[in-house]
Amino acid sequence: VFISRVTQKGVEVISNVATGVIITNSEIVAAAGGGVVLTPGAAGSISAGIDSLNISRSSIGLQVNSRVKATVRNSFATNNDSVAFFVSGGTGAVSLVLDNVTVTNNNVGLNVVGADATGVVSRSTFVNNTIGLKVLGGQIQTFGDNRNLLNTTPGAPNQPVTMQQ
Repeated sequence: VFISRVTQKGVEVISNVATGVIITNSEIVAAAGGGVVLTPGAAGSISAGIDSLNISRSSIGLQVNSRVKATVRNSFATNNDSVAFFVSGGTGAVSLVLDNVTVTNNNVGLNVVGADATGVVSRSTFVNNTIGLKVLGGQIQTFGDNRNLLNTTPGAPNQPVTMQQ
């Protein structure tokens, strides 16, 4: 799927029930309202699996809000105006896992906001962003196998991943 030059969001999912979303082999370019935005309604939740997504030149690359659990693999976010990956908590837990993702030339690579917000990074590269990793009240967890370099302000994960047995 190729989405380009839209004045709203490239993909927006809003749901008042438990919803599953899969996005694969897609490219979103110049989405003024954000590339992908996942927002449950008051009684909803969203579980998302995203693979091979390229987002560029959008206001925000991917935004996940309260009551969303999303995993992004094998993807690329570049030249987004505000944030490449935005995790926004506040009215319920939200988590975003980035695995083998390249994040380059954005204002902020990964921004995690809210006490109930968690970002997890594994095998990912944050390079040439104004801010690589930014945490405001939440957590960025790491497996310790990422590359965070050549950002004006690198930022850093604030938690190791706690492995489950």
